[in-house]
Amino acid sequence: MQALIDNRRYLIEAAPPRQSAKDLEAELKKFKARYLTILERGHAVCITDNAMGHLSFQGTELIKELSLPTAAGRVLLHLNTYHSGKNLDQILQTAAELGTTDILVITGDGSERLPKLAPREIGSDSINTSSVDLIKYIHREYPGKFTLGAAYNQYEPHDFEQKKLEEKIRAGAAFII
Repeated sequence: MQALIDNRRYLIEAAPPRQSAKDLEAELKKFKARYLTILERGHAVCITDNAMGHLSFQGTELIKELSLPTAAGRVLLHLNTYHSGKNLDQILQTAAELGTTDILVITGDGSERLPKLAPREIGSDSINTSSVDLIKYIHREYPGKFTLGAAYNQYEPHDFEQKKLEEKIRAGAAFII
């Protein structure tokens, strides 16, 4: 990430197609073109994970299915807490196999259609799974495989969010968005 900043490159979000897309082939083609354009221009692509609670294709699925290139420091996957433990591990294993090392860990927007990761599935005794729990899990189960970041929510009360930010950093967040 620092190399991108130093070279005035940008992190550009590319929202994956929703699974309910009316013309999935057209949406996949559009996503692929956007993804490739971002990389060709020297920027990093950021792929969201079920943004706003809308069921979408996961970044690792798209990279594999569309045979998209990956480069360390040039692809940032969002990963939220709305996955089953089994699916979470599939995503992380695939990301590692693809060489996608940068992950933004977020609690997520969720919806009733998406499974909420149970704390026990990742060895946590929390009431609800948080991004802090997920960061700790990934560092413990996939040591040295990923550079993990977290989000700072500017819409929450400052003191509350500052405390959460400090927890995310202690858990191992290397960058904050």
